[in-house]
Amino acid sequence: MFGHSVKGVNFLTDLLEVGGMRLPCGLVFIKKDIWVTYKKKGKQKRKSSKTKNEIFRKMLLECSSKMHFDYVLADSWFSSVENMICCKELLKKGGQ
Repeated sequence: MFGHSVKGVNFLTDLLEVGGMRLPCGLVFIKKDIWVTYKKKGKQKRKSSKTKNEIFRKMLLECSSKMHFDYVLADSWFSSVENMICCKELLKKGGQ
């Protein structure tokens, strides 16, 4: 039971919190549309042609065009330079 991988569903969601109520405003299922062969073991695995960070930025830009929000809260997984530039400079969210 332990020591092996479990396949699951990969997806990203956007939530908007207003007055203590959380509303989903975006949902993207990660499509693993390409096959990659890993050199070490020679195994083939499926991989997404877009990274989760690319999808994260696209979702932020789409949400910002439809609704107003003051800040972005995300897991540390999404703390790349590109994501910070997107939040700070493109969306004008965050501290001074």
